[in-house]
Amino acid sequence: MKKILIAPFVFLVRGYQLLISPYLPSSCRYSPTCSQYTLEALRKHG
Repeated sequence: MKKILIAPFVFLVRGYQLLISPYLPSSCRYSPTCSQYTLEALRKHG
């Protein structure tokens, strides 16, 4: 059930990573990136 609820958010973040982020200047100085951290948090905590 949790996977179904977070799937739209994961889809949005992955879309951002694949379609938008490559065309923007790199602005995140953290590792992992902010969007990658968001994905990890969604998958771990929902």
